[in-house]
Amino acid sequence: MSDASDFLAQNSKVFDEHGEAFAKALERVALLEQSGQFERVIQVLSFLTAALDAMTPEIIAGLVKTFSNIGLLGDQVMQIGLLEKMPDALTQVSDVLDHPPTVTGGPIRRVMSALKDPETRVGLEVALELLKRLGKSVSEN
Repeated sequence: MSDASDFLAQNSKVFDEHGEAFAKALERVALLEQSGQFERVIQVLSFLTAALDAMTPEIIAGLVKTFSNIGLLGDQVMQIGLLEKMPDALTQVSDVLDHPPTVTGGPIRRVMSALKDPETRVGLEVALELLKRLGKSVSEN
């Protein structure tokens, strides 16, 4: 008997119970092989194995912690709706950087004029509140 025949004989009960699942799996493997993708899968798995073999437990723990923190940050961004607000904010920043305002008058006159603008006052209040909270967070840590 060949190795394959021995394997099939030893595992016949498993194959009988899960024959349909095995048939689907073999069909998928055959499709991957025919399309040439199976070799790519093997290459990716070989790369991952080599990468994992090269890493120390400390490196792996650091990567896990980093990805965990990224996930937590993403969750917070989604919960507060920041993701929906960012494109407009980034467009505004980009527009100001691409087309900076022309400076007219002295700095004090410009500041006094800006403080009369309601949108500027709201922006300053938001910036000041953000700076206050950041300062509090830094001093607490």
